Amino acid sequence: MMIGFIGAVVIGVVVGFVLGQAHRLHAMFAPVLEFLRAIPAVALIPLVIIVLGLDDTAKVILITFICLWPVLLNTEAAIRGMDPGLRETARVYGIHWFRYELQVALPAAAPQIFAGMRTSLSLALIMVVVSEMMAGGNGIGVFVLQSQRSFAITDMWSGIVLIGIFGYVFNLLLIVVENRVLAWHHGANTAVE
Repeated sequence: MMIGFIGAVVIGVVVGFVLGQAHRLHAMFAPVLEFLRAIPAVALIPLVIIVLGLDDTAKVILITFICLWPVLLNTEAAIRGMDPGLRETARVYGIHWFRYELQVALPAAAPQIFAGMRTSLSLALIMVVVSEMMAGGNGIGVFVLQSQRSFAITDMWSGIVLIGIFGYVFNLLLIVVENRVLAWHHGANTAVE
């Protein structure tokens, strides 16, 4: 799950940055991206199983696919919504484009990127459970499904509660990372209030 999630974050941030700044590329690729985004990842499970089999690679690709869209769209929206004066100011001061992207654009977009990451994290957990239920193998999704089929209701509910605990813990860890990375942002919002 984490490999797919991290892959989606990296791809989503890079592509979101490019599409947020390059209006022609955005116009060119927007229809393709909207088409791909409209495809439910669950519908791709049979195709991915046929092409890649039942191993973990298939799950990683499905998780990456479903997690990509919230990060990409939030990143692109953040970059498009940035004050154009920031780029002009950077040019006036002779700041190299890579330094501008790393030290100005990325921090400015970070709050929205983290919002996309939190949404993607819950989608990753959902995709893990659904892909295990449909593709078999070992895991909590298979455990819940087998418990349901054998009428072991207590076991089924324990699996569901465990999934909720995993989701809560993963979200809590992401919030801790977000609070550390965005301490400057939270501090600025507190100072304004």
